Amino acid sequence: MRLLFLIASLLLAAITVAQTQKASGVADFISVDTPVFVLAHVRVIDGTGTPAKEDQAVVIANGKIQSIGLEESAQIPQGARRMDRSGSTVIPGLVGMHYHLYYTDSYAVQVVDGRVGEPGLFIAEIPYTAPRLYLAAGVTTMRARRAESGDPAGPCAQAETDRASVLSELAGSSSSGNR
Repeated sequence: MRLLFLIASLLLAAITVAQTQKASGVADFISVDTPVFVLAHVRVIDGTGTPAKEDQAVVIANGKIQSIGLEESAQIPQGARRMDRSGSTVIPGLVGMHYHLYYTDSYAVQVVDGRVGEPGLFIAEIPYTAPRLYLAAGVTTMRARRAESGDPAGPCAQAETDRASVLSELAGSSSSGNR
């Protein structure tokens, strides 16, 4: 009976620890790791075409925006970490309509005597770095592209779509829109 209790306790402890840790590679990109915080004194552009709103407070709780309003009248939850971001602008996450998860070396550099040298045209894939760079630039969602107009996604498009899921994981968004 003691052995069963010990095993159950260890299993419960392992599950608890696993749920509190950030996904591998994500923790390095989190600068604010508190459940409730406020971005104070920011300019907010909401993406609807209305003029920017100055001196706003954005309250974020458990990864979701709870409220946006004038700094002087904002309802700040008890224990929230207040971060003065005067001079900063808050915008909605951007949707990437054209992206690449690879880069090519210059074709001219690879051609010698009118032929592409061995091992062939150099295309380097950057499935780890590219999504993080897009996220740093504000892109939280990527649109999957088609191989050709009207055709179903080709193998190249499918590979990029699969790799783009890394971005969705990091940003906490889905391919159908922002959260």
